[in-house]
Amino acid sequence: MNITNNTWRKRIEAARDRREPFETLWQHYCKLHSDAEQVILNDGNENRIIQLPNGDRVRLGLVFRNIEQTMGYLEMDDIGVTARATAYDRPLDNIDTNNESVVEQALYDSMKSSGLIGGAERLDRIKLDALLVGHGISFSWWKVLDEQVETGRIPVLLEKEGVLEPKTDKAGEPVYKPQMETITLWEGMVDERISPLEFLCSSTCTSLDESHWLGFERIVRLDELKSDPRFAGLPTDLKGGSYEIKTLQGERGPGGTDYYMEDSVKLIIVWDRMTRELVTFLETSDKKERQTYNKDQPSEATETFIRLKQVQFPVEFDNPQDSPFATYIPIPASDHPFGVSQVEHIRNPALESDMMHTRFANLSREQKRIWLYDKIKLNQEDVDAAINGKQSLAALGVDVQDGEDLSRIFKDIQTVNIPDSLLNAATLSEDIVRKNSGVAETPFGGTETATESENQMMIGQARVNRKRNKLFSFLEQLAQIHLAYLRTFAPDGSSIRVILADGTDALLHYGREAFMGRFNIKIEPGGGASTISPVRQKMLIEAVGMVGNNMGPKASLLLFREVLTQMDIRNVNGILQAAREFIIPPAPPAAPAPGMPGSMPQGMPPSLPNPQQMTNPNQLGAAVNVTR
Repeated sequence: MNITNNTWRKRIEAARDRREPFETLWQHYCKLHSDAEQVILNDGNENRIIQLPNGDRVRLGLVFRNIEQTMGYLEMDDIGVTARATAYDRPLDNIDTNNESVVEQALYDSMKSSGLIGGAERLDRIKLDALLVGHGISFSWWKVLDEQVETGRIPVLLEKEGVLEPKTDKAGEPVYKPQMETITLWEGMVDERISPLEFLCSSTCTSLDESHWLGFERIVRLDELKSDPRFAGLPTDLKGGSYEIKTLQGERGPGGTDYYMEDSVKLIIVWDRMTRELVTFLETSDKKERQTYNKDQPSEATETFIRLKQVQFPVEFDNPQDSPFATYIPIPASDHPFGVSQVEHIRNPALESDMMHTRFANLSREQKRIWLYDKIKLNQEDVDAAINGKQSLAALGVDVQDGEDLSRIFKDIQTVNIPDSLLNAATLSEDIVRKNSGVAETPFGGTETATESENQMMIGQARVNRKRNKLFSFLEQLAQIHLAYLRTFAPDGSSIRVILADGTDALLHYGREAFMGRFNIKIEPGGGASTISPVRQKMLIEAVGMVGNNMGPKASLLLFREVLTQMDIRNVNGILQAAREFIIPPAPPAAPAPGMPGSMPQGMPPSLPNPQQMTNPNQLGAAVNVTR
């Protein structure tokens, strides 16, 4: 079904209308975070009061510190990728174990080289978007970077009187034509961070996973667009316009003016889940008229919404809901597709902290102040009514003679004995925010066992633990996207035929063919591909110890191959070949038929093995048992 441009235009405008009410709030939260960082770095004034959009007043340092603590908890030095093959029509064997190792290493290398993890850490920007705005978006695509290089020179020949002769220049030197060749400098996955102000989704969806289309818009210069070979056939009369560059911090250009990118157009890239197509639109603000060929007809306006490209997506995903977009939403919301900002759920404890801090400050001032008054000049009943009255201005009702100096009638002195509990309450406000926001500053004490302490920390950090789990779910979703692209675009690998422990041969693939099939991907913090948890390591070692030689040499070799492969040991085939020659003795030569030359007479016992001539442990044990 081919959807018209007018329908797509209405969809995109509806998506913008749904997004725009949140943009001001998102920019406020992001600017709050960036301003707090500058305040703390410059003068260290964390007690600066800021105004939230709903009128609440909270301390700048508390909000900033909560975001930074959560970001620090979500940091990871490295990722560990594990892949488990699944099959419902056959039992899994060594070939699947080999494919799992190939997939794990390929996904680890792909996710590291894409720049999302390690290096520039685009993931940090996505995490910060998710915490401040409520959702972080990544768009994955396969990039090939080519370059023209000179590989040689070809002499230029000219035909002269039916004979080809070399062409020469003015100096008499032969003229050569360079021979160019296109080489690939880099090829692989690119995970691009999409700003929430550029992201588009269906205006009727309640969840991003339910949206039947996803997309983003981006401002590009017209010269850059024309030089891109992917967008050939652009209109010749295409004119660029001016667009305002929106940022989450609401930044402006020099002098406080709006920053515009001149001579630019807006590209809109849409992924249609229904038709599995990637559609690219061009939107321009050019309003100049285009003259028609018929002079009798008036000139018509240039079209401002053009479909540049529409291609069937070349990648097939495992799940119909998968797409090139991956979303990280640490706190989902049920009423709209965008998540909830981190500032939203710490607003109430931060506000309560500010109110409690104000109450204690007022109480401290009141406790340190005692009134002294002259009983001769003031009526005792009027003074008691003023002190015990509910209104703060009741003291103005005291009967004082006109022109009387109040400083001679009322005096206040400071007390010296202030309760320690009042002074200790100064840090209570920050403790309230820290506890209610789910971030524990130090490990819990007072527990008898490490397990009890760990359980308490998990309960105390329930919110950030959930954000961390959502982060690894996001990375697993991203790994599935990488696997789908690798199946299609990864270079062909190599194959090797190996002899298994039971004597049968198998063909193991290294490259694109190893990615075929379904794999359950798991992302955990760790050191590289094929990460094995300590529990799994212990289980593998115990399994080898339990089996040993009790199940025979063939079963031992099969188990040995499985353990070596899962531990990411190189040259598994060579190790197993040597182990097979050591454990399984070669078959003895067949005995000659009775009556043949060299055969033993009938009734003679066979010769017993000599233990001194045995080098294999199994042969040696068999020889000893026989001689006994």
